[in-house]
Amino acid sequence: GTKQEAGVDKTVTQTITYVYGNGPKTGQKAADDYTKAYVFTSVNTLDAVTGEVLKTTWSPAQETTAVTSPTVAGYVADKAKVESQSVSHDTSDLNEVVTYTAGDQTVKVHYIDVYGVEGDYSPTSGTELKERLQTLTGEAEASYTNTLWDYAQAGYELVQAQPEATAGNFDTDPSTDQNYYVYLTHAMKQVAGKPVTITQMINYVYGNGPRAGQKAADSSSKAHTFTPTYTVDQVTKQNV
Repeated sequence: GTKQEAGVDKTVTQTITYVYGNGPKTGQKAADDYTKAYVFTSVNTLDAVTGEVLKTTWSPAQETTAVTSPTVAGYVADKAKVESQSVSHDTSDLNEVVTYTAGDQTVKVHYIDVYGVEGDYSPTSGTELKERLQTLTGEAEASYTNTLWDYAQAGYELVQAQPEATAGNFDTDPSTDQNYYVYLTHAMKQVAGKPVTITQMINYVYGNGPRAGQKAADSSSKAHTFTPTYTVDQVTKQNV
């Protein structure tokens, strides 16, 4: 005759690992691992006399759970979801890696002309020099440096600049640009103009008598020279 008894269980483990594929965190863990165990039981049919295992019957195959990849700000997963699949007692452990790649981040440096503006400055305080906009792109959380536009050559003076306009780190939100501002005013230069000379002349004549109208004494003259100084706006080149 035969008899049945429980056999040894078999466990198939599914592990999904989430890692950064590029950027400053390349190779590091991007999210906690996902792990799930699928257990299969068996029943052995034995020869009741000899104890020999005549047949082993395993529990049915199972479907793994479909796993949606976690959201990591600033990064895109190479697999939005790990699909379900059928596993049975003889399936090897399932190991899968989901890689997160940093999307491009954008930093914009704006130059604002605040000539004539007093008090605290904001992006709407003056006029933006749109042709001087600087745009930097890079990977999330990577550092960047920026060389400011040579505003002095164009006749400007620096009033205020946010530190991030020259150096900082890209953030992790590719949907929104990072905006930083440099505030400039007009430089002024003193320029000497052409001198103007005014001459004072005094003539002495007889007013009556036999010499009326004749010279009474030598004339005297004196020159008065005036030199103008112009204050010139170095942006507009106008005399202010």
